[in-house]
Amino acid sequence: MNLIKRYIQAVKIELPSSQREDTRRELQSTIREELEALHEYAEAVWTRMLSNLEPRGFVRNIFCRSKE
Repeated sequence: MNLIKRYIQAVKIELPSSQREDTRRELQSTIREELEALHEYAEAVWTRMLSNLEPRGFVRNIFCRSKE
């Protein structure tokens, strides 16, 4: 999140003062929404991948090996 704050700060510096706060809020909101969507997508892909591997016993084999 520090990188995002630094990015938004760098953008604000380049804008006229009258646009800075609105732009900050809009950028922050857009970035947050995109990160949430990316997280949801990654979760769905991970779940689908695991569900495809489980019938073949791959997941069970991986977890059993990691406990040894």
